[in-house]
Amino acid sequence: MIKFSNWCDPMTHAVFGCAEEVDEPTVFKDRGFTSIDGLSSGTWSAEKGRFFWSYGGCDEVIFILEGGASIRDCDDRSGAWNHVGPGSSVHFTAGSRAEWIVPEYVRKVWVTRDARLGLMYRVVRKLKKIARAINDPGPAMFDPLSED
Repeated sequence: MIKFSNWCDPMTHAVFGCAEEVDEPTVFKDRGFTSIDGLSSGTWSAEKGRFFWSYGGCDEVIFILEGGASIRDCDDRSGAWNHVGPGSSVHFTAGSRAEWIVPEYVRKVWVTRDARLGLMYRVVRKLKKIARAINDPGPAMFDPLSED
């Protein structure tokens, strides 16, 4: 499922001349941040082109900075195209698939969260907390055999 925010009316293939062959775009990606719990962010830009993208195990939220693109949710039977431009935001849920058409240029900020790593991080954090409690029960624990 793809959720569009601040988008224009759905478009058809004919708007950007999609009947003609378009090469894969030149893509520039810069990962600015990655945390231990599966959160990553960065910037991404692409020049003219058309491509398909699968959002595997991660949710992704994007915010368009410059340029624009038409995006189609491949799982939406209506086949509707949505145009995104500066100020638009889109949420791609894990497992969604999209077709992108970049007519000239697009630049975005992206944030992903890998739910699998987030869960693993929380489990490890809980296990460490349990291990600390076992190894150092602290003053809150009452020991009836102690001399104190």
